[in-house]
Parts: sequence; C-alpha cells; structure tokens
Amino acid sequence: MTFVLGGYDQSRFIQKNISFPIATNHSLGLTVSSVTIDSNGSTAASSGPFTAVVDSAMPYLWLPTELCDLFADQFGLEYDATYGYYFANESSRQNNRLARRNVTLTLAASSQANEIVSITLPYEAFDLQLSYPISDVPYDYFPIRRAKDQNVLGRAFLQEAYMIVDYERSSFSINPALFPGDSTPPAAPELVAIYNRTYDSNANTANKPELSGGAIGGIVAGCVVLVLAVGGLAAFYFLRRRKRAHEEAEKRKSEATFVEMTNYGIQFKEHRASELPSPNPGLGGFYRPGHRKIGSDESHELASDDGTGTGYFSRLSQSTRVPPSELPSPDEVHELPGSDPAEGGPRSPRSPRSP
Repeated sequence: MTFVLGGYDQSRFIQKNISFPIATNHSLGLTVSSVTIDSNGSTAASSGPFTAVVDSAMPYLWLPTELCDLFADQFGLEYDATYGYYFANESSRQNNRLARRNVTLTLAASSQANEIVSITLPYEAFDLQLSYPISDVPYDYFPIRRAKDQNVLGRAFLQEAYMIVDYERSSFSINPALFPGDSTPPAAPELVAIYNRTYDSNANTANKPELSGGAIGGIVAGCVVLVLAVGGLAAFYFLRRRKRAHEEAEKRKSEATFVEMTNYGIQFKEHRASELPSPNPGLGGFYRPGHRKIGSDESHELASDDGTGTGYFSRLSQSTRVPPSELPSPDEVHELPGSDPAEGGPRSPRSPRSP
C-alpha cells in the first residue's frame, strides 16, 4: 500500500476522472451500483445497489447479508455464527484458485449518477488468515462480514484500488490500482502535488524571475570571499593560541624553583650559597679552605695566640691586651706548730717528700 501526503503518484493507477463528494462529517461515502462474481465465464450478480463508506482502518468488507450469502455460495464458504466470520477449508481454497474467480464492484457517486468506475478484486485479495489478537491459532478466512447498520469497504478492497482525497475541495476519487510488476521495466514514480485553491501554478511559473549571469557571478564571488575570511580567522586564532601557549610554557620554565621543603627544615639543593665580602680580608669567609660542614666527625676551635702574631687575638689592638701576671707570693716558708713526740723515744724528723 502506498501513501503520499500532499499529492499522488500518477504511475500507480488508471485515471478514470470520476470524483465523489465528501460528506459533512468527513466520511467518504459512495454508492455500490453492483457486485458481480466471475468464474470461468459464468457471472453472478447482486440484487441491487447499496451505499457504503470507504474506511482504511477496517480490514473487512461489511456487506448486506444477502450479498454475503452469495459469496458463501460461490466460493464454498462456511459461516461461524458465534464469531461472525466466513471460513474456507483447504478444498475450497484450491478450487477457487483453479477457477480464477474475480469480484468486480461498480461504484458511483449516487444511484442516479451515470459516471461509474469499476474495481476488480482477484480471489487472492480475499484469501487471508485470521490471527492474533482475534485468534491465537491462524485460520484461513474470507474477509467479509454481515453489516448491521453501515456497509464498509475496508483494506481488503483498497488493496486493488488507488484513492485520492482532497479535503480542501471536499472530494475524493477511486481508480483501479497499478502495481510495479504490471509493467517491464517497472514504471518510475510520477508524483503530482495537490495545491490549495489560491495557488496558481501557471502564474507563478510565468512570473518567476531568472537570475542574470552577473548576479550568479556575484553570488559565487561572495561565497568565495566568505570562505577565505572564515579560513583566515580560523588560522589567526589557531596561531595566536599556539603562541600564547608557548609563552606561558617559557614563563613557567623560567620561574622554576630550586627550593624544596623537607621534614627537617629548608634545604638548599643544587644551588651554591655565597657570603657577602668581609670588610677585613684577613678574617676569611665561612667557606674558607679547611672548614668542615655540619655533620662532620672532626671538631675545630678558634686559633689561639701562639706568639707568632698570626692568631685572631694577636691582631687586636695592643692597647687592649693585658700581659699575663701571677699573684705575688712570699718567699718565706712557714710550718705549722707540731705536738710533742710520743713515748717510746724520740722520732726522727720525716724527710721532706720530693716534689
């Protein structure tokens, strides 16, 4: 089934130039003048005309009861009164295929209209299966049902018809459908638009201005200039961004620090510390030769004045020096008084110890 919005495909139907009015309730009503069943040259026809509506939302053909009985007799159908469907067994299906039975519906705008269009449906359009959600098990059935109030021509009919609907003009048409396999090679689509009432296709085509060669050249030149301008701006932005990234990288590199924090304080790494020059060159600096670093096992003390005049204190002013002195001592030697000698004879005096 083909569906075209805003127009139709001219290659998919045989043009009959017959239109039907759309009712005020937007239903697509028409009159079925006759229904004939052709089987190997023999023809069976319905008793009279009846009205029906075309509805693509309905899969069946809802027909008058006497017409359904005619179908059942011609196609060997069995009616199920419980569900209201007509079924065909395998034997009937084979016979219908061999007999090549066709059904032709003649349509008109009304029962008094002289213009008619005939739509022929082959048996294959009725050889369908009833399945989910109506039945869990598929059954071969014939898509006709007994109508109570309204006769309906559903999708089983539209398989062989091409319908064009123009709601603005309140009309529709039905034509015999053509299929891609009906011609060799298959016909190419021919889409035709349906315009509104105020649109004049001939006037718009005649008054349509054409561009001159100069205008076309100006448009092309403008497009070229626009492309070059956009490319130049993109290149400028890219180069400027790249230069800025390079400058920032050089700045971060020059500001790199050589100082790191340790658990024991601040330690200078890979950086030699210097001392300001001393006003007295003779004193020497902190890093004079022979000085030991912190953490050495050797110890040092300040140099003393060894009489050579090279020590620290020997360079001080002579006025501030005090010569070494010794406290005065008497030359006389005194002895503490001793006690009388004990009995047993005199004791000889003890010889003085040698120093």
